Amino acid sequence: MRHDRMTPMSHVRMAILENQHGHFEAALSHAERAIRARQGGAVPYLCAAFAAAQLTGNDSALTWLDQALIVEPSNCLALGARANLLRELNRAGDGLGNSRHWVAVEPDNGAAHLCLAQLHQALGLDEEAVQGYSRAVDLLPHPAEALTDFAILLLELGRRDTGVQMIERALAADRTFAAAWYTHAEIKTFAANDPDLDEMESLLLLSSQQNQPRAIRDTILLRYALAKAVSRHGLARRATN
Repeated sequence: MRHDRMTPMSHVRMAILENQHGHFEAALSHAERAIRARQGGAVPYLCAAFAAAQLTGNDSALTWLDQALIVEPSNCLALGARANLLRELNRAGDGLGNSRHWVAVEPDNGAAHLCLAQLHQALGLDEEAVQGYSRAVDLLPHPAEALTDFAILLLELGRRDTGVQMIERALAADRTFAAAWYTHAEIKTFAANDPDLDEMESLLLLSSQQNQPRAIRDTILLRYALAKAVSRHGLARRATN
């Protein structure tokens, strides 16, 4: 499709599609055309931010998110994306306002409470984080990430029994969630024939055969989890090779 024959909203749709297919330069080009036409509200800025993050890094993505929130100050996708990005940039304090705004706009959105809890935890506001994780776990339809982060915080606070319960709930919610297995391996005593080890090995095999970012991250986490289980308990397993 030739660009000069496309409407501004067609550029918005193409920016979304190009991002989904990993064509980030094309996505950014389409997003910029929609932005110049002042069409699509915050959406083309969000598309530009996602593409820019892949092409040039988080700082440029942050610039696009700032502009998205000028256009739509209460856009929840932009609020959440900016808050999470600032946390990744070790600027959690700068993202608190965005995250609190998101919770105020969507008080029953579990992702909003998870975002705020993660920021509070990064800032050492532990009790506020506990409250946020509790709310997120109750609201999210797929709470494995919230349960895992909650478990890590509780373990750090010395609340081991509750932390163990949270990680067990995380694995019950999603047996493929590698971060939960990683934390599970930190706290469990394994027997040589433990079926959990076999399950981690199977997940490791599957993730190592894929090349998506999540699969690469999962492979690293599962390798470390198995290595911990073996080294801490002296088990003779070969799947960590």
